[in-house]
Amino acid sequence: MSYKKKKSKAQEVRTAKEFRGKTTPASGAMWTQKADVRTGDRGTGFNENDYLIENKFTDADTYKLERRVWEKIAHEALRDNMRIPLIQVDLQDLNLVIMDYNTFLALFEEFPYKLYSSMTNNKSYLLDKLILKEFIDLARDEQLIPAFDLLFTGKVGEYKQLRLIIMTKDDFFLR
Repeated sequence: MSYKKKKSKAQEVRTAKEFRGKTTPASGAMWTQKADVRTGDRGTGFNENDYLIENKFTDADTYKLERRVWEKIAHEALRDNMRIPLIQVDLQDLNLVIMDYNTFLALFEEFPYKLYSSMTNNKSYLLDKLILKEFIDLARDEQLIPAFDLLFTGKVGEYKQLRLIIMTKDDFFLR
């Protein structure tokens, strides 16, 4: 098994354990079950804490977040019992969770947070570990939850604008 495959499988198993979910067979390659990890039970109907999670990782200092990847997981989550779509990115040792802005507001409305906003008209956005860490440290110094607010403008796919929140996995689990 290749390094990439081993690391990917380990990330899926870890994510399933942390989110109290299950890995999907063949990493979501089957038409009946998409994404890497799902929480909840398929037959129970909608549950506000059921997630469909796509895992990504890199050993580089940057990660290219592609809008089409988000749109794909969001579409699959909607079709799969209206689960909440998440992307979990391991940017070296920085573990991030990416979610829709409205999901963030629903989950964290009672928590003090600090938004760092950015915007792009491109189909992707380069997440830089050093910039993210700087913002995370700044927000934590103020005893606030750091949340990176990213707005994709322009029409791609079904959506004209797309607003995502990127936060550390540790902060995601604070709620």
